[in-house]
Amino acid sequence: MGKVHSFTSQEVEAVEDDAQKTHYFLNVGKRRKLDAVNDHLSDASQKKAPFTELFNSRESSQAVEKRYALFCDVWDRQHQKIQSILEHANTSLFEQLTEYIKRPVVTDAQSERRSLENTHKLPVGLLLLGSNTANNFRVVVDFKRHISSHENGSSDIRLINLDSKTCVNIKAGLREIIKQLLSKGSEDIKEGDEENDDSQDESSDDEDDYDGRVNYDFDIVEDWLARYMAKEGSSLFTTKLRIIIVFRDTDSMNKQVLNQLLRLLHSYSTKLPIKVIMGLSSHNAIEWVDSNLTKDLRMLIQCVSFSSIDNKALGFKLINEIFLSYDNIQYEPLLLSYRLATIIYNRFQLSNNSIDSLISEIKLSYMIYFYQQPLSCLLDPSFLPSPLYVESLRKLPSFKVFIENLIFQYNKEKKAAQNQRKPIAIGDFKISSKISDSSLETYKKEVKSYLSSSDRIIDEFANSYNDIKKYHLQILNVVNIVHSMQNLNPDIIPLERIKIYQMVVDGNLIFSSYLKNVLSGIKKSPGELLQFLMSSHVAKQIGDIEDKDLIKLKHTLSNTYDEKLIINAFVSYIKSERITTKLEHKLFHEVFSLSGGNIINDECQLEENYENLMINLIRPKLRATIENGLNDPKSYLENDLIQSEHSPVLPITCHLFQVYKDAPSTINIYDFFTAFKHSLPKDALLANLSEGCNNEKDRDLIKSCSDEDRWNKLVYSWFLLSCFELVNLGFLKEKSKNDYLEKAIWINL
Repeated sequence: MGKVHSFTSQEVEAVEDDAQKTHYFLNVGKRRKLDAVNDHLSDASQKKAPFTELFNSRESSQAVEKRYALFCDVWDRQHQKIQSILEHANTSLFEQLTEYIKRPVVTDAQSERRSLENTHKLPVGLLLLGSNTANNFRVVVDFKRHISSHENGSSDIRLINLDSKTCVNIKAGLREIIKQLLSKGSEDIKEGDEENDDSQDESSDDEDDYDGRVNYDFDIVEDWLARYMAKEGSSLFTTKLRIIIVFRDTDSMNKQVLNQLLRLLHSYSTKLPIKVIMGLSSHNAIEWVDSNLTKDLRMLIQCVSFSSIDNKALGFKLINEIFLSYDNIQYEPLLLSYRLATIIYNRFQLSNNSIDSLISEIKLSYMIYFYQQPLSCLLDPSFLPSPLYVESLRKLPSFKVFIENLIFQYNKEKKAAQNQRKPIAIGDFKISSKISDSSLETYKKEVKSYLSSSDRIIDEFANSYNDIKKYHLQILNVVNIVHSMQNLNPDIIPLERIKIYQMVVDGNLIFSSYLKNVLSGIKKSPGELLQFLMSSHVAKQIGDIEDKDLIKLKHTLSNTYDEKLIINAFVSYIKSERITTKLEHKLFHEVFSLSGGNIINDECQLEENYENLMINLIRPKLRATIENGLNDPKSYLENDLIQSEHSPVLPITCHLFQVYKDAPSTINIYDFFTAFKHSLPKDALLANLSEGCNNEKDRDLIKSCSDEDRWNKLVYSWFLLSCFELVNLGFLKEKSKNDYLEKAIWINL
């Protein structure tokens, strides 16, 4: 006779607890550590740079490693800036929270009086965060690190983190509080510790503390506190211990469970030094409390609100420090192109201000630059370029424009040589040596040297490198001056530095109404401009790089207070040739600017068909990708039907898609099937299928399909399968009437 299994009390409780859940979580098991051999192989594989060889695989392995090393050096410096800003962004908030936590819960006299009057309230801190969940999570994690520092006395503070996952019901919430409090490692605040262990895996080490009680009995916490204070030699009113319940994502929690937990915590707040901190995705604490807490519960809590730093301000601070800092002139001489600056600004300004997304975009921009640009090695002064790099510099579009300008001016001078000699201008570019006015032959040789001499190209690149640094310094000075002076005119809508930078590098600032309004503000307070120019907010020199126009401006304005002279001198500074020149008109600007990368259409390699790679990787054009795949499957598929270029047969789903594009928004299924059937090339399709058969039996089966009834059944099966795939892709959806289909979100095809 079989043995009957008897359930333990813990198993019965687990079953009852599961019965109350509205949803469940699948927990992936921990991965086993690789053995020593696999670790060795893994380390060995990481020694090779993860970049590919460019120049059609003619790039040397040393150059590939150099590009990867440059990327690592640049990003390490930028990442350190980011971490420093994020670590100190909410320092003031964390200090306020720490002071609130350490504040005595209640004094002895207050406790006795409030207990008699039944007016004791649970202290609750409302942490007002932004609407972005990832940003909110980082604030909580940073606060845990702040509390864990020794100077804050973290041994007396027990942080217990709860979220919607661990608080599916009140039993689960209480169980998690008890588990974290009694855990030996609860003092060690570790990031992400809630996700490493299964919440349903109860620790056997704490069974002695339960004394046979259920593991969600909150009296366990009261008994634990009594032992703790006996060991400490203190009482509830003198102990330094604080039990802090932190609700990380309060808005995602079940309102009923939240109200029950707060009510229960209130009942124990006269016996335990307990406080609650609730992270809210809202900036209106009063409205949130009125909407989510019951009326009687509001009378039992005492709320204090705390506000974190605005995510938008923090994001623009990161952008300014990474791209608009004077330190970059010496260490990261890469300027944002107008296009990439616009993309980063618009995505952050118009999105939910995700700091994580912003950091990913910035890192991806640097990664794409060093991954795609073989000439990035030239940023290292110690790198010796081979003839391959010299030829690549000659093939850059900016060098092509440079040579065309030289030839144009040469022909122009040649025609005027008989009358007079004029100084030769070369548009927006400058060459390193002066061209003799006395001999056109000398000038002709000078032009030829750019096309034949490698040394001349290398020298010109070095001059352009130095020129771009001066350009970088002047742009930052203009941006800082204009950004500061915009506050003088109250009618101006203030712009961020990155927005002003866009106008400068695109050459639009001098013609903008925005600058006109800034100048009108300077006319009212010219002394503010003088004071700012003489301050440390503008730099006339960084290392060996000087802003000679700014030095001249300071010298002109040093001993004058004439309003008209100040305005004219400042306008002349902004109109200087170096500042008004667009970044894309600079020689070799492709090497010195971050553009976000290019996606090139192999069928038509035209500049206007370039698309931005960074934005497509972060936000791919799903609709265009699916449409292109269904229209031209050869770009994506390699099956027997399309291996031959002369095959008249498309994949069946692609064939139905061609019919679908010409169909109306509401499609009759029978008409749809009939159109699909008549569009299929029956003879060619059967012949193609017959050629692919490996045995005579299959050929006979295909040949039998030439019968009209069998052919109809075959086409109908293809039709049903293809319709199902189009429904899954989002092209079709069934209407309430079974004999009709409707175009879904792709209604404009």
